[in-house]
Amino acid sequence: MATADVSLPLRTRVRIQGLKSSAQLNGATGSVATERLANGRYGVDVDGTSDTSKKRVALKPVNIVMLRADELERLKQGSNMKPKGASPKHPSKVSAAAKTRKASGDTTCWICLEGAADGCNEPLMRDCACRGSAGYAHVSCLIEAATLQDEQLRQRARTGETWQDKWECCGICLQRFYGDVNHELAMARYNLYKDHPIPLDENGIPIASSPDATEDVKNDVREKEGAYSHLASAYMSDGNFELALPLLETNFSLVKPQVEYCERRGQPISSDAREIYAEKAHSLGLCKIKLGRSDEAMMHLERGLQVLEAGQPETGRETAEGSACLFDIAQIHAMGGNPKKANEILGEVMKIREKVFGKDSKEYLRTVFNWLGTSIGHTKKTIAVARENADRCFRLLGPDDPLTKQFRQLLDMIGVASNDDERNNEDSSCGTIKGLTRRMDLNGKRVQIAGSRISDDLDLTTLRYETRIGGEKNILSLKPTNVILDENTQAQIFGLASEGGRKYNKKRCVIVSYNEEKARYQVRLFHGKTVQFMLKPENCVAGCGLKIVKKEETN
Repeated sequence: MATADVSLPLRTRVRIQGLKSSAQLNGATGSVATERLANGRYGVDVDGTSDTSKKRVALKPVNIVMLRADELERLKQGSNMKPKGASPKHPSKVSAAAKTRKASGDTTCWICLEGAADGCNEPLMRDCACRGSAGYAHVSCLIEAATLQDEQLRQRARTGETWQDKWECCGICLQRFYGDVNHELAMARYNLYKDHPIPLDENGIPIASSPDATEDVKNDVREKEGAYSHLASAYMSDGNFELALPLLETNFSLVKPQVEYCERRGQPISSDAREIYAEKAHSLGLCKIKLGRSDEAMMHLERGLQVLEAGQPETGRETAEGSACLFDIAQIHAMGGNPKKANEILGEVMKIREKVFGKDSKEYLRTVFNWLGTSIGHTKKTIAVARENADRCFRLLGPDDPLTKQFRQLLDMIGVASNDDERNNEDSSCGTIKGLTRRMDLNGKRVQIAGSRISDDLDLTTLRYETRIGGEKNILSLKPTNVILDENTQAQIFGLASEGGRKYNKKRCVIVSYNEEKARYQVRLFHGKTVQFMLKPENCVAGCGLKIVKKEETN
């Protein structure tokens, strides 16, 4: 039960949630020890805290939730704590490869605060965006925390408050789970809600679709629909489309009757209902395309577009859902031997996605690539579009992304170089000399970077740029701190030693700007998602590659 508007008596049993600075306390239980203070917080004595100086904490009402009767009963029986050495409450199905990604021995679960050192046999897992030692948890604890959120979500739904779904998102970094952890949570969520009945009215329409439906009834359908969508998405990401199909069909059956009923009665269909119908139709159609059932997929996709355009014939398809349906319709035409029709539809999708997502989105770039692939012949226009978007893909996603490689292969097939390739052939990376004390006359001059070199022991202090000023032939060796690279210069990350930074070494990045005060570059790269952070000049190597030489040659 939410506590924001409730006065809690002393000794009320509560569970802690939503803390950021003391995230290790999230999921812990305790008792209210003081009345509400002047600052609006409660004093809470946390269970199982050995350090008496830290036993009592002051918490906002939104960070505590009253325990339900069944939780209190489990606490009395002592079953809310994980027995040392006991098997997990939900037997883990994570793969052997995933278990090798578990945390070190002194790391603890951020929910139950236990780890291998406490005798717990269940491995700590982390399939999210957390770094360092943050975010590790037992899968069984994640499942329990997500299960316990239901009453809180129902309360928040009544007030219109939004939340971060614990089934799909990490409580620390707030990013979506992936891999084995995501699959385990999806399966547990499905098992929890698969037997929930969906009440229907006399017309066979889920009562939740009625304007008079209570929030509890709507939440029942929402929870079941979310569970089915979650597991279907996990199956599709694994390429298991046969198992995803019945789940998607069930979800589609929840939204289909309401739309058909409104159409029979000539009643208007709400915009939300149209978009949800198109989304479910697209997911079902995509799954059937993967299973080779293109005719059925085409029927679902065209029907999704028809519903979207009901009441909005001119703009109905100019949405994310509409562009998704059109994109897959084009793929069916391309596979069916009609590239001209596919190219025509993809041209329309390009315009929609540029408007909805922007040119720097992966959705737009993927559409451009498919449009180029279905183009008959290569005119000056298509070649220009290919080169422009190959460069954009390289800058946004990096050279290792599959879409970037596909663009490069397409350019090779056409027999032209990208704009970046031509620029790199005409001149090297460029920058401006700064901070020289002996040759102050060179400060402010423009240089071209022909290459980089470092000692064989990889000492960053020996890193030097081999540069040329203007059209001169002589090579000038400069430290990275004495060359301010231009914006949009492509570089390679090198020499990061921290645990969170090592995974970025050898990744390509783009210089966004240079911060004079911090003497750092702001760089951008694509690592699962587009990220930006600050780098020292010696960790950001530009030029035509890094040459390893004997240490005396770098002095």
